[in-house]
Amino acid sequence: MAIFLGTDAMGFGGLLLAYAVLRARAADWPAPGQRFDRTLAALLTALLLASGAAMAAALAAIRAGRPAARWLLATAALGAAFLAGQGIEFHALATAHHLGLDADQAMSIFYVLTGFHGLHVLAGVVILLAVARRPAREALEVASLYWQFVDLVWIAIFTVVYLLPAGAGLTTAALLAFAALAVALYLRQALNGLAGAPSLRAAVIGPIVFSIVLTVVLALDAGVRAGHVLR
Repeated sequence: MAIFLGTDAMGFGGLLLAYAVLRARAADWPAPGQRFDRTLAALLTALLLASGAAMAAALAAIRAGRPAARWLLATAALGAAFLAGQGIEFHALATAHHLGLDADQAMSIFYVLTGFHGLHVLAGVVILLAVARRPAREALEVASLYWQFVDLVWIAIFTVVYLLPAGAGLTTAALLAFAALAVALYLRQALNGLAGAPSLRAAVIGPIVFSIVLTVVLALDAGVRAGHVLR
């Protein structure tokens, strides 16, 4: 699973790099606050963070020999709520604001990137429901690794797509992104009882996600600097 997630991170990295290139080369990139409902996006982020806590509770329960099915179902329910919220967001953008997939480059990469992540959440929900039928420690450990990865990737997407301002302030936003990822990684470690020792998740996935965010921020910052030089 760690190897699979490493390769999967390359897919997200490619999409984030595409986002960075399009944004850096665009003559005028729309500010996130003008298009997206960031309150809804923050709520969706909170749902995924809560699902991560429920996943950690399921893992703790199975390790202690207690039933874990209810926590798995709670995790799946929170994931389904995230998907429902994402569907509401997509519908509102396409209908109320007339910002469909072909509106412009910014919307095209937005739908592809967030939709790709949504497919991962959907797959995770299916996996959790399957594991909940007969919870076993090994299966739950693998499912937890996948779900925490999905959570961490969304934090990167949320920071880059919804929070990064158009134009200046990318360095500050980058520092905030790294801080958010660092806190998320530590919380995942603590919730799973692994804060005192390195885990496979932190060793493999953490650096990959950090590298993705760093590459995107550098690409965006380079594009902004180039634009200022040309002017």
